[in-house]
Amino acid sequence: MSTRNETDNSTGGANKRVRIQVENTTNVNTPAASGGDNKQPLSCIELARKQATSYIESLPDYLRTRLTDMANDTLNAYAKYYRKNQTYVDRKNNPDIIPGSAQISITLSVVKGVEEEPGFQALAKRTAEVVTLLTR
Repeated sequence: MSTRNETDNSTGGANKRVRIQVENTTNVNTPAASGGDNKQPLSCIELARKQATSYIESLPDYLRTRLTDMANDTLNAYAKYYRKNQTYVDRKNNPDIIPGSAQISITLSVVKGVEEEPGFQALAKRTAEVVTLLTR
């Protein structure tokens, strides 16, 4: 269970806070607990939206619409940031990933007189074998 704070106006103190218990909003994935339906647990963003909505419902009417929009915008922006940051961290820590800006290709051309020599032909054959082994 999680908790949240709300203003208690019953005693006349506008700044006085009371703690309210909020029930767990995740669905249980067991048939016995869910009445026979296999419900999937809520995602983090759905859970955050549900918590924000339950808090916003306790506010005056003139604040609800604007705060609902602001809460959804904030949650969407954070989710986008989190996904991009997670991708960045995964790529940064993976030595097998080479960014496109760092990939290069080298093309070597042979001078006509060297191309016909037997030493160069043997070396070219060996190089082709090594490249074939590395590209598997």
